[in-house]
Amino acid sequence: MNPGLLQNDILSYVPAPERLPVPGDVVVFRDPAGSGRIIIHRVVRTRPDGRYDTRGDNSLHNDRHPVPQSAIIGVVTGGVRGDQPLGVSSGMRGMVYHQYAQQLRRVVSFLQRFFSRPYHHLSRQGVFCRIVPGRFRQRLVIVKTIEGNDLQVYLGRRLAGWKGEKDAEWTIIPPCRLFLDGTALPDSPTDLLGDL
Repeated sequence: MNPGLLQNDILSYVPAPERLPVPGDVVVFRDPAGSGRIIIHRVVRTRPDGRYDTRGDNSLHNDRHPVPQSAIIGVVTGGVRGDQPLGVSSGMRGMVYHQYAQQLRRVVSFLQRFFSRPYHHLSRQGVFCRIVPGRFRQRLVIVKTIEGNDLQVYLGRRLAGWKGEKDAEWTIIPPCRLFLDGTALPDSPTDLLGDL
């Protein structure tokens, strides 16, 4: 649910029997594919059969499996990020936010096609990462998940990228790669813990 929600956010929700979701709501649900994972995505449409089409704000495609009401755990109402309250848009405002995130994603994808080579060249040179103010310098965090340990890199308080234990490479949110020292990103949590 980047960019609105991040891995370490603590969310509050209203249980599903008390409030059924509407398009624009962020919902917590069990993976309808049966993996046992808990997923947090936005409802983008209610189907005539009562199931929900869901999608992450940072994804251009709906989730593969529609979500039945029985899989919905609750509707997210807010939360906390660090020590700051976190607002979560829902309903019509949630759909407006979702459309904004979708358009931003499309614009970034379009720009990436034209600026990919210069972008990667500049990021390898490390020009911008040397001039980043101290409070925005990169920091690494290990996050324990059901699948294992994930690595996350932040620029200040902003999530810049992540790498799961099974991922072959880092996923970096554009334009953050310009401000990161790629040589300092470990391949696994054990690489990071070995340095401590």
